[in-house]
Amino acid sequence: MLYPATATWPDFNAIIGTCRRPLNQAELDLCFTSFEPLLEVFNEDGWVPDSKYLDLGFPVDMNWAGEPVHRDAGITNEICQRSKLLSALTQRRLRREQAEKQAAKLSAKTELGNAKILAVLADNKACEAKLLELLGKPATTSTRMLSASTMADFSAVLAPLLKAFILARLFDDLEGSRGRSWPKKGKLAEAQQGAEETLIKQAFDLRKGSVRLKAEVVQVPLLPAPVRAAPVVITAGVAVSPSDWLKDALWCERVDAAFEGRRAATSCSDGERADLLMRLVSPRLDRHTQQRVDPKKHDSWVFRFVRENLAALVGHRCSLWACGAGPRMCING
Repeated sequence: MLYPATATWPDFNAIIGTCRRPLNQAELDLCFTSFEPLLEVFNEDGWVPDSKYLDLGFPVDMNWAGEPVHRDAGITNEICQRSKLLSALTQRRLRREQAEKQAAKLSAKTELGNAKILAVLADNKACEAKLLELLGKPATTSTRMLSASTMADFSAVLAPLLKAFILARLFDDLEGSRGRSWPKKGKLAEAQQGAEETLIKQAFDLRKGSVRLKAEVVQVPLLPAPVRAAPVVITAGVAVSPSDWLKDALWCERVDAAFEGRRAATSCSDGERADLLMRLVSPRLDRHTQQRVDPKKHDSWVFRFVRENLAALVGHRCSLWACGAGPRMCING
């Protein structure tokens, strides 16, 4: 029984009814005997791989041409996998690991691109320093003074530095320069005659421009929430009072391990107080559900979970935690 509070469980006949073709008795028997092992794998891993079906004796799937079809896709190609439970801890962990790999790959790509941009900006700085030196100015002088540079000054600069000077003023990133054909440095006389196919002329025309090229900011994508272990409060679906939880030494030890602070020793009065609080809180939860929650959501797993664990929550609240000692968690009520 999956939900004892609502007395619901998997309906084998309803599941078989979703099959698109009639099944013979041997197939029905195989499905029936394999149902529990498959359900265990599904609950544990969030999906059932083809290898499990083959181990249990299920025939290989065939396509329209009678060729065997294997669904071996992993987390990197979920669309080709069989039906799966996305909220399963295993699936959540795999999705997070995949997201971390993609984020690391994107970060590495961005850092590589930034390294190339920084190299271009360094050459641009060297070009600017050389031009300022030819003007008799220190390297700390504003680059606005470059407007006074002549073609002769640019002809005295090395071709790689001229190229960096042009790149830094024409593009916001290096992607825009892909496929661009670069001319030779050329001669001073050619540039003075207006020949555009020279680095000297192109750099000279950009002497009044500002630097546009900038390194990218490495943005870390939002990752799925880390997979947490099973919560401290776990019930088997049976009715347990708060005082019963307080009598459970194992449960109290698990709570102690999950919280900072010191829990006072429980007494009979603590159990009575917890049961009284339970009788007050439970009707309040019912009223809240009836008055504030859409009737279609009254049977939501969220409210089932709260009701099933309410006794343990009340028991914890009445165990008198010393919240002033620096607890990680503290329930007010």
